[in-house]
Amino acid sequence: MTLTLRPSSIARKSIESPIARRTLPDELVGRLRDMIHSGQLRAGSRISVIGLCRRFGVSRTPIREALKVLAVEGLVILLPNRSATVARPSCERIEELIPIISALEVLAGELACARVDDEGLRSLRLLHQRCVWCFESREVSPYMEADTALRDLIFQIAGNRKLAEIHDLLHAQLRLPMLAGNALPEWSTAVEDQNRILVALETKNADMCSLVSRQYIRHRVAILRALINAATDQTKRRIRVVPDLV
Repeated sequence: MTLTLRPSSIARKSIESPIARRTLPDELVGRLRDMIHSGQLRAGSRISVIGLCRRFGVSRTPIREALKVLAVEGLVILLPNRSATVARPSCERIEELIPIISALEVLAGELACARVDDEGLRSLRLLHQRCVWCFESREVSPYMEADTALRDLIFQIAGNRKLAEIHDLLHAQLRLPMLAGNALPEWSTAVEDQNRILVALETKNADMCSLVSRQYIRHRVAILRALINAATDQTKRRIRVVPDLV
């Protein structure tokens, strides 16, 4: 079984490189989504359609179409005057989405238990080791990236494409703020639970995987809340108007 990480968990194409016209709609959606997740388009900032047109060398129509897609995903808010802003992350959104996302991740783990092979286990262990290194060095953003890659690989091993697509769509709406150098509550427990999930996969114990996955998700929620609260505090401390980024 050959395993490759999905695009959301590996290095994406540079958002500055030329856009292929034949894939323009999908490409714009992906690049704008990456700009939001990376913080280049900050939560609450107004999105300059004209600026994006200049940046990518396209007309307004495909930009507006891409923004409509991101609005459906909950990443962008479209305003009556045809302008748009980047949606702010919120604990309310977490409370709505987490029960659904949790159920999908538990199901993926159960399915993966029946399908995982030695190569898959080696890849999962390497990603877990990366998470441990990031935890020990207190590097939050790299940790979140490695954690996402590990979760994505479990979905790939599960072998249900529609399950993975639905999870990706909902998870994107959580709007994780990119904050580095913060000590997070429940972080050490989350790392321990991650290891226990791998043990369950190695022993193909679906019941254990389901139980530990639920615990792990609760600890991840605590991390998400800490990130969002920190981002909110930073926004409140900002006394000057943040200029448009594009």
